[in-house]
Amino acid sequence: IMNHDELYKALCKVQAAKKARDRIIIELYMRSQGASQKQLVDRSKYGPTTVSEQTDILIELGYVTKHIDYMDKRISVVTLTDEGETLGKTLLHTFNEFLKCNVL
Repeated sequence: IMNHDELYKALCKVQAAKKARDRIIIELYMRSQGASQKQLVDRSKYGPTTVSEQTDILIELGYVTKHIDYMDKRISVVTLTDEGETLGKTLLHTFNEFLKCNVL
C-alpha cells in the first residue's frame, strides 16, 4: 500500500506523461506531414527518452504511426492516424479556449 507522498508522486508522473503525449499530438497536428522524433524533441521541452517512450505509447493507443524516412533511413518519422488527427484537433481547440479564458 502506498502512503500519501508515494501516491502523490505517482499521480504527478501519470499527469506529466499525459501532458507529454498531448504536446506530441498537438505538435504533430500542427505539422501536416509528420515529424521526426528529433524534431519533436527540439520543439518540446521533453528529452529524447520521454519523446520515444510517449511515442511508443501513442502508437499502442492508435494515435500515431512511425516509419523510416524513405530519403534517410536513419530517421524515424511520426505521423498522426485518423484518430490522432481528431484528438489533435480537440486538444488544440481546448488549449486555445484555455488561453482565451485565462490569458486574454
